[in-house]
Amino acid sequence: MGTLLITGASGTIGRGLADRWRFDRDILALHHRNHPPAYCGRVQGDVTQPKLGLGREDHAALSSRVTEILHCAALTEFTASREQAERVNVLGTLNVLAFGRDCRKLERIGVLSTAYVAGRRRGLILERELEHRAGFVNVYEQSKYRMEQKLRQAMKGLPIAVYRLSTVAASARNGRVERYHALDRALRLFYNGLVPMLPGWETSAIDLISSDYAVDAIAHLFSRRFQAGKTYHIVAPETDLIPLPEFLNLTADLFARFDRRWKSRVVAQPPIVPLETFRLLERSVERAGNPILRQVVRTTGAFVPQLCYDKRFDSSNMRRGIRGAGIEPRPLRDFYPAFIRHCLRTRWGAEG
Repeated sequence: MGTLLITGASGTIGRGLADRWRFDRDILALHHRNHPPAYCGRVQGDVTQPKLGLGREDHAALSSRVTEILHCAALTEFTASREQAERVNVLGTLNVLAFGRDCRKLERIGVLSTAYVAGRRRGLILERELEHRAGFVNVYEQSKYRMEQKLRQAMKGLPIAVYRLSTVAASARNGRVERYHALDRALRLFYNGLVPMLPGWETSAIDLISSDYAVDAIAHLFSRRFQAGKTYHIVAPETDLIPLPEFLNLTADLFARFDRRWKSRVVAQPPIVPLETFRLLERSVERAGNPILRQVVRTTGAFVPQLCYDKRFDSSNMRRGIRGAGIEPRPLRDFYPAFIRHCLRTRWGAEG
């Protein structure tokens, strides 16, 4: 049995993978602030520090033992500063790769990324593609893009595979959300009638996957079908994509189904507008200085404009990799009701 080092084991995907492998592997979880699952061996460290923040003896002991590395740790806040995102997502990854070079028994490294390294590109995005000059919607996308540039260079000497995820919504089994993020905050704003407009098009597609599907696919690709140098798009199938207007109607219908107060409040569905119109709203809100509106617009403006750049993700490598494994995504329409019910019941995490 090899020894797997997981960074970010307290996050949704990292925790799910650690749970999946708890009886199959010797798992060590590198943690800094958040606590990983209790059944993991815990290693106090920090990916942003040289040698992962480990002392000399701990570094030597760990590097002589680790055979696999799965790098899940990341700063995923879309409104973080560029410096913060670079420090965690780029420098942190370089430090993990440097540690990998010190591991004498190393067999493989898996790194989680995002399908939105494609930034403002449009059209079909192939798994093998990375380089572009289209720009980015936020610093998270940009930092992950720079991270992947470093990974491409490191692939010449290290066995690395990259797993790009679309937006992970919740567990398809129970709708549970382990950690709330930008999507959930935007839905809460919609519920409270605080979304004045959304940038996008009538044809903008919503690509959401369940955390179960992401974990299942990564676990299989990493442990059973590992191929160094490959990049995989773990995204929703084309048939499961939902146009933005339909997504808004579905969300409103679910709010009404699970919360009697929703109908009585008569919350209007936000209009879908071109990006230029949304930018005018941003500028007017900043000038007006209303703190609530400013926060609302900043929250939605940090990631929702991605809907203005219509794209589809090729997933040929991923489909070949999981073929015959019985891994199938649950359509969004199937698991989204449980997700919304969970958000309403817990008040978006306020009640656990």
